[in-house]
Amino acid sequence: MAPFLQALGISHAYLSPYFKARAGSTHGYDIFDHRQLNPELGDDAAFRQLCEALKKHALYQILDFVPNHMGVESLESLRGSFSMEESARLAIHMGEAVPPR
Repeated sequence: MAPFLQALGISHAYLSPYFKARAGSTHGYDIFDHRQLNPELGDDAAFRQLCEALKKHALYQILDFVPNHMGVESLESLRGSFSMEESARLAIHMGEAVPPR
């Protein structure tokens, strides 16, 4: 694909988020882990191959992702890391009722 894009005069490849997202995510914006690639899109070797092909054909990547967008699974895993007040705010954000103190 990279040689074809280069032949068309394209200089950049616009990529949807490729970080680990909720299983079956249709868009990838509900990221579960910003440090891992989404296994549904390929492994580390496939990603390196993509990067090498783009570089070989003088193509740059534009990654479309929003760093503060996270899937619910990410919020659940963070729950124990917060104070009581922060946990209450997190629960409200997730749409849960917070018992009165």
